[in-house]
Amino acid sequence: MDECSEIYEQCKEFPDQVKKKVPILMAEAFANPAENDRYVGGREIGGLFHLSMLAQKQLEYEVLDDESRKVVGVEVSKEIPLSIKKASGRIAEFGFQPKRRVDILLKGEGSENANDLRTGSGHIWVEVKSLKTKSNLKDWDQWSTSKKKDYSYHRQFFLDRVGNGTSQFVESVKSSNYEWWLQDYKKSNTNRSYNSQEVDKIIRKIRKLPLGDSETYVSLGYSTKNQNGSQFMFSLAKQKFKQRNIKNWILGEAREYLLEGVGEETINTLVAGYDSSL
Repeated sequence: MDECSEIYEQCKEFPDQVKKKVPILMAEAFANPAENDRYVGGREIGGLFHLSMLAQKQLEYEVLDDESRKVVGVEVSKEIPLSIKKASGRIAEFGFQPKRRVDILLKGEGSENANDLRTGSGHIWVEVKSLKTKSNLKDWDQWSTSKKKDYSYHRQFFLDRVGNGTSQFVESVKSSNYEWWLQDYKKSNTNRSYNSQEVDKIIRKIRKLPLGDSETYVSLGYSTKNQNGSQFMFSLAKQKFKQRNIKNWILGEAREYLLEGVGEETINTLVAGYDSSL
């Protein structure tokens, strides 16, 4: 991570905040496997996925030399100001600012205070999750704003939407974009990630507004509750919430800078036997 240009010319060093976090991620990913090579638990798999996504984002930045894709932070805490519509019609702050820990922070469009990771705006927020499928999808049920300490997945996704919205109260931390990546893996029929059909069901859940004080739709910059259905349709939510494996990464966003000049027939041959369980 230091003086990396000596290793290869395009290598770019991580900022100090990321350098401090990487050893922690590596410890989470490799601690148990180092002691027992027959066991890799969920925490380790999650740590490995976090590291791999960090590496993929860094590679994109190095190859494209696009400052907006620069990794500037890992596990950065943001306070998200929610707003509510009063009976009088006045828009006011909701009363508490839930915290949102962003897994990977990219520079994005930047702003005057972009160097302040906690309060800076213009960043791209990247969430990475490695989750084993469950027979039900209760973990993704709607968050109720009355449960201030509920750290549900729906709450996390809603706060990322608010951070990217147009509310007058989120300008100080407003993101230029956000991404959610769900690891696609299969170790066995019982130890696998959510499949595409299950992911679609999850998306239908998380695109809904929170329960409780439903007037918090104004946190998204909406003037009516119905705008959520018309402006945040399933197709848009699916662009933000995606599955991730090596195959769809290379054939998707990495294609332009990793496979430039490679013929379609060759690409199809190389990926024909890909198995996400390997």
